[in-house]
Amino acid sequence: MGERIEYHDFPLGKSHAHLPLADTYDQFLAGLGSTTRRNFRHYRRRFEASGHGFEEHLSIDELRSAAHDLRPKSKLAQRQQEKFERDLNMIAAASQPLAVGLKHHNGEWLAVIGGWYRPDGAVMCFQCNNERDFGPDSLSVVLRAYLVELLIRRKLEELLIWHGTRQPFSRYASYVPMIGVRLDRPSYSWRAVRRLVSMVGPRLPERLATNPRWIA
Repeated sequence: MGERIEYHDFPLGKSHAHLPLADTYDQFLAGLGSTTRRNFRHYRRRFEASGHGFEEHLSIDELRSAAHDLRPKSKLAQRQQEKFERDLNMIAAASQPLAVGLKHHNGEWLAVIGGWYRPDGAVMCFQCNNERDFGPDSLSVVLRAYLVELLIRRKLEELLIWHGTRQPFSRYASYVPMIGVRLDRPSYSWRAVRRLVSMVGPRLPERLATNPRWIA
């Protein structure tokens, strides 16, 4: 479920990270610490100076193909295949999928982010980067910088990062304390229901999404 926290001696959890955005990208950068702000600018300038580019709209097929190509080159290589496919299926099922990426000047994908848009923001479900060949280039920072700028340009207020985040965004994101209860039975029918609900749930309006979250 995420990192454990305590509230009045009761165990809660930290799940999705909520990163507030600003009115402009420059204002967002100004709200970061000096080292983080310098890294965002430095690695992005270096990326652009190398002739690489940012793609702000990928089709689901492009996202899936790029993610599968990048997976062996990414730290996500240790991630379970089932979870990897589940994330891709959730994005494909979304009514407004989010899919952006970084492309090498030779046309090769360097990093991708997948998620979906909400009325007031966006959800980042997963990210794959080619750390094997481009580790020193901080592709994760570069792509997230582009993503934040894109969301701000679209007048969105928040980036929700699925299952939380690490530095540098962890310093600026907030978490809603929550309790997760897992009810499961080792039957094929129950697992099929959970899988269906996990795919349909993200597409429901916020007011209807609470019960599917408990089931999935």
